[in-house]
Amino acid sequence: MSSSLTAQQLGFTYRRSSTAALTGVDLRLPPQQFTALLGAAGAGKSTLAMALTGLIPRSVRGRREGTVHLDGRDLAELAAAEVAQHIGIVFQDFESQLFATSVTLELAFGLENLAVETTEMRQRVEDYLRLLRLTELRDREPATLSGGQKQRLALAAALALEPEILILDEPTTDLDAASRVEVIRAARWWRGRPRTLVLVEHDTEAVLGPPGGPGADRVVLLEAGQVAVDGPADTVLRDPALLRRHGVRPPQVADVCDRLGLPEIALTVAEAVPLIGSLRPSAGPARARGAPGPAVVSARHLDHEYPDGRAQALRDVSVDIHEGQFTAIMGRNGSGKTTLAKVLSGLLVPDAGQVDVLGRDLRGLPRADLARHVGYVFQNPDHQLFSATVADEIAFGPRNFGLPDDEVRDRVDAALADVGLTELRRTDPFLLRKGDRQRLAVAAVLAMSPRVIVLDEPTTGLDERQQQAVMRLLRRLNRADLTVVMVTHHANLVAEYADRLVVMTDGRIVLDGPPEVVFRRRDVLAAASVLPPPVVDLADELRVDALTVDELAAVLRVGR
Repeated sequence: MSSSLTAQQLGFTYRRSSTAALTGVDLRLPPQQFTALLGAAGAGKSTLAMALTGLIPRSVRGRREGTVHLDGRDLAELAAAEVAQHIGIVFQDFESQLFATSVTLELAFGLENLAVETTEMRQRVEDYLRLLRLTELRDREPATLSGGQKQRLALAAALALEPEILILDEPTTDLDAASRVEVIRAARWWRGRPRTLVLVEHDTEAVLGPPGGPGADRVVLLEAGQVAVDGPADTVLRDPALLRRHGVRPPQVADVCDRLGLPEIALTVAEAVPLIGSLRPSAGPARARGAPGPAVVSARHLDHEYPDGRAQALRDVSVDIHEGQFTAIMGRNGSGKTTLAKVLSGLLVPDAGQVDVLGRDLRGLPRADLARHVGYVFQNPDHQLFSATVADEIAFGPRNFGLPDDEVRDRVDAALADVGLTELRRTDPFLLRKGDRQRLAVAAVLAMSPRVIVLDEPTTGLDERQQQAVMRLLRRLNRADLTVVMVTHHANLVAEYADRLVVMTDGRIVLDGPPEVVFRRRDVLAAASVLPPPVVDLADELRVDALTVDELAAVLRVGR
């Protein structure tokens, strides 16, 4: 029998906060329904997710109002072990729930605590290792996995408990295209029938799902801790204006239809082509791709294998990073993207090959000089944050350069303004939301004024407005001659902002060129688990040259 969850007049205010994170939330989650929780950062999505699992008020301090019932029983009155047999959760900060010394033990831990019989436990571990493509990683320490592999492991550990209700808080932020589909499909189905699934997301494409599903049945839009919209996913996702008002980026195909003022809003390419096909497009956009400048970072014949004997991360990689260029790196989880980024930044010494920075061998470059030339932003911002306040975090680098106090203050003020954190300058970094910590990490590197900045998934955990703010900042700095290298899984951001796209598979570079060229190599992209943005698929069906919603809408609008 499937379970149902019901929240009644649910409210919550975090300890030491004067503002309620949730207010008067009424929500019923019937068995087997797939519900997506959408909203801007700070809308209350993660707080609601924790309240629906009983972590609020059991483990998170604050004042709760209202109730959450599991099959008519108040969660607050149930033992944690009983709740865990019915409800599972994967946190947005998925690394915080990984602690075992091997992948296998991570899956076994929860089962042991629920006293699952040994034979059954072993079978479940094998089943969920296989389902999430972790079998070959079974003996690896979780800390050595890539971000996407860690995210799959956190989900596998939750799935192994076989809860009837699963709550996923941004479960695909660090995953490649194929893994995103696999994760949602694995989460949706349990023992041959649909599982009750709650998906907290910023990405409406993930909510919509791939052709053939699984996509959400229902969308709940939160704003300022309250339910603002609650309706069928097919209806809500076809209302781009409504989504924008609540800080959510519409699905790209729906966005194009809306901008063209079409009487119907399509969600898929197949739906859109008959609606748009009669329009006569104008010539494609004129993209200004100037000749690349001289190489500021040059890598030759890089090889690298990690000491634990895992698969070779880099295989004879040679690449030049040109001055003033905005380069994106994409590829499957574990393909070598982060390893290459760390080698180019001097954070990792390759087993073989050479990296030159501004013509100097990186191995002979003093660390202080390297930091003036190349800055690095980690995939997990918590790996580089350590100061007592936001302002101190940003000031750390400039102070270590020996800059005068006045200049340090000016750089801190400018970096805070650039990333929109001025009002939080005295806040402890670890009290910030993950998206704000991400922006802080970017600001701390920008304050050192490097010639090159390398960013590993810089938009992780950010909503649409915050993503665009970070990307526009990077574009503005890039146009002022900052060279940008960005590892990402977000093809839409690559299409909109990058001059160059490098695609990696199994430690090798398999594609390298302008996004408008690379995104058309679908055979190679599929093998690398990279999907072009839906708007590129739509443009190709219409035989139009366009990479973004803005470009396609402009081309078709002129041709009407």
